Amino acid sequence: MGTLEDAVAGLYLKKGTAWRTAGDTATKFLEDVVAAADPDARYGYSIVGPRFKDQERAVRKLSGRVEIAEETVLDYGSLEDGISDWVGLKVTCNTSKDARSVIEKLVEFCAREGTLSFAQKDGVDDVVDYISSPKDSGYRAFHAVLSIPSVCQGQICEVRVEVQIKTRLQDAWSELTHENFYKSVSTVEPTEFHFDLARTMADLLASVDDLAVKVAEDIVAQRIAEDRVGELRPTPDTGNDIDTDPGELVVIARVEERFAIARGEDGVRGIVPAADLRDLLARAGEVGVDDFINVADHVTVGDELFACREEREGGTCFIPTFFAIDVDGDEKN
Repeated sequence: MGTLEDAVAGLYLKKGTAWRTAGDTATKFLEDVVAAADPDARYGYSIVGPRFKDQERAVRKLSGRVEIAEETVLDYGSLEDGISDWVGLKVTCNTSKDARSVIEKLVEFCAREGTLSFAQKDGVDDVVDYISSPKDSGYRAFHAVLSIPSVCQGQICEVRVEVQIKTRLQDAWSELTHENFYKSVSTVEPTEFHFDLARTMADLLASVDDLAVKVAEDIVAQRIAEDRVGELRPTPDTGNDIDTDPGELVVIARVEERFAIARGEDGVRGIVPAADLRDLLARAGEVGVDDFINVADHVTVGDELFACREEREGGTCFIPTFFAIDVDGDEKN
């Protein structure tokens, strides 16, 4: 009777070249995705891999899922279907905001005709967002399986390549906990206490990640605020026309003295600089065009504004155009 170890070894011999080719194709694809998310290479994305699943780990994972029967022609396709990450790559970045940017581009690229696409699982894209909904263990990452065309023994075949997108902090956590919990040669099994500690570590790192996002936003906002000092957008009393396109409805998520953070209709966060809010208030006659304002005196968390989105040096900005009233002049609920 054949063994699972023999079957897995045979699969590696049969599909190894196809897996390597697919891994290279996926790497080039991810390089394009990252370049689109970060065209000026400012945010330090790294693509790690491709890596190929270790044979011993594959045997352990397949054990109990497949049976190798005597005098039966081995179905390598079924064996391969038992694991989705024979080939894998990681994209690591500094913050969860950076992760969201590259995830957005990956989804956009995979929706384009003529490019690589997500593999299907039960009729839907094989994608799991553990950043939005962490595992009970505290694990946070975005997982997506790509369907990559390759060649196996002279014939076109499909190879599934798993892509993980995570922050460097969460990547370090997953590497440490995986090494300690799943690769240890010790016969001592981790207890619930150890898993609780791992979850606590993951939650603490998530808090650190949130702080890193705030620090980055603050730096960008301060830079934009300094660049805007002395600048004025056209106001009604100048005689110049004002752009009356209301833009999109944004919600204030955070308020500081010199800026606010707003969330757009698609969930993207951006800076509302004090100078741009001042200009809106000046057009309404509430402040002078040269006044220095404290943003916190004029908006609070949860307030809604219409704003036009601009990509400025260092990040996304929302330039307020109207307070949240509709085109008929009624207050928006």
